[in-house]
Amino acid sequence: MVNLNQAIILLIIVTIATGQACTTANPGCNACVNATSTLCTGCHAGFGFDSFAKTCTACANMTYSDVSNATDLCISCNSTAANCATCSPTTGVCTSCRAGFFFNGTDNTCNLCAANTFSSGGTAASCSSCLNAICTSC
Repeated sequence: MVNLNQAIILLIIVTIATGQACTTANPGCNACVNATSTLCTGCHAGFGFDSFAKTCTACANMTYSDVSNATDLCISCNSTAANCATCSPTTGVCTSCRAGFFFNGTDNTCNLCAANTFSSGGTAASCSSCLNAICTSC
């Protein structure tokens, strides 16, 4: 019967032998220095590469990396995303809007609500009419 310590050692040996040390230690990595290294040389789309630490980090909100095996930091989402609340970490296109804008899923843009209408943002496909004095955001 294998005890816990033997199982851990066996798992480490299998991981190193199959070249998974890097991708196990750094899930954003898709290329490593070598089969036994935990240092990345490139990242999956949606991750930025830190060339000093040789690691991959998920792109923060409103940044993206659309290249597989990326060797750069994440970049700001497209300039058309100015009214977006979020964008895709792998394409840079808008995925939701700020309050006061509605989401156009056809071209992934946020459009300003017309006068006397409102939207809480997100992926709302239209703005709602303000009813009398109930709406304070119009």
